[in-house]
Amino acid sequence: MKELIKASTTLIDTVETTFSRLDILKADWNERLIAVQGHRGVGKTTLLLQYLASQRTKVQCIYLSMDHFYFQSNSLFETIQKLNELGYTLFVIDEVHKYANWSIEIKNVYDTFKKLKVIISGSSALEIYKSNADLSRRAVSFMLPVLSLREFISIETGKKLETYSLENILNDHTAIALALNKKIGSPLKYFKQYLQNGCYPFYLEGVPHYSQKLMRTTTLVLETDIAAVTNVNFQSITKMKKLLAFIAQSVPFKPNITRLAEVIETKRDTTMLYLEYLQRASVIRMLNVSGQTMGRLSKPEKIYLDNTNLAFALCLETPNIGNLRETFLLSQLTAQCKVEASPVSDFLVNGKFTFECGSKNKQNKQVKEVKNSFIIKDDLLTGSKNEIPLWLFGFLY
Repeated sequence: MKELIKASTTLIDTVETTFSRLDILKADWNERLIAVQGHRGVGKTTLLLQYLASQRTKVQCIYLSMDHFYFQSNSLFETIQKLNELGYTLFVIDEVHKYANWSIEIKNVYDTFKKLKVIISGSSALEIYKSNADLSRRAVSFMLPVLSLREFISIETGKKLETYSLENILNDHTAIALALNKKIGSPLKYFKQYLQNGCYPFYLEGVPHYSQKLMRTTTLVLETDIAAVTNVNFQSITKMKKLLAFIAQSVPFKPNITRLAEVIETKRDTTMLYLEYLQRASVIRMLNVSGQTMGRLSKPEKIYLDNTNLAFALCLETPNIGNLRETFLLSQLTAQCKVEASPVSDFLVNGKFTFECGSKNKQNKQVKEVKNSFIIKDDLLTGSKNEIPLWLFGFLY
């Protein structure tokens, strides 16, 4: 017990506070049970340690990681009970998916200790609402996305940059772009860097080996996180790797599920299940057409990688620039907006805005007659009318 307290104190004392993503999470910290999810490497642990650092003058708080050797032979429920007797009332429980029967014990903690606040964190593959215990009416879940382009530029320049709503960008993009160009210089320089190595905070550890680290991190997501959450066997994980490798070379594309099943030598329904696991783990994104219900066995209209950095890490060749543009736009939009595949263009956003993405020479012929349509252009510092610079959507969050 003393070792847990000591380890927690050390981590909270030494957490880096110069850059914080607490405002990005938008969590309601007043809730008694909070779940924080996200892909490995997006900064969940740092964020939660920063939150504890901000709270320890108000309450006794502690950070517990379920991969600590202590929990190999000690109950989480009993540990929380003993720590509560010592005065601890705020608990962060990290890597929760690595503890057997975590959901049952968390439920018991919630129901037994009415004055405790518990924050759990784990893989984005974690299905909080389909766990062994009924947490659906107890836990409130928040997803931490990858770094936005705005956050990346802020880190690189040291300048505080504000966010803009989708409506702000659509209505006032020219003025916003001019102001940002003046404040940060050419955003296109940072945009090119971000596409390859700016989505995860660990890029700060060094760019030369960043893609290699991201590839290893993604492998861990499959071999450790998905395996722990879904209980799939080694053979299934191997097939998921093969499926991801095939997708990485093809995205974005309209999938032929029968063909994908043949590639990984499994059944169609199993292939759809694997795709769902990869999406839940924040490795891919699947889009359906507006109005179409996306069920477990429903074929998606399009499949994308979750972000552009994964394209550089997983593709054998340099990713196609057109693919990178669409992947970037989708990644930035989905953190704040509802995005669907458009029947006439690339994306339908919030059910009413049609987006066509392309180079600065892209014409509007495809969406000329479409109401509320916009051409999102790469290599453009500022736009006009319904032509908007692609990089500007990196300021949505």
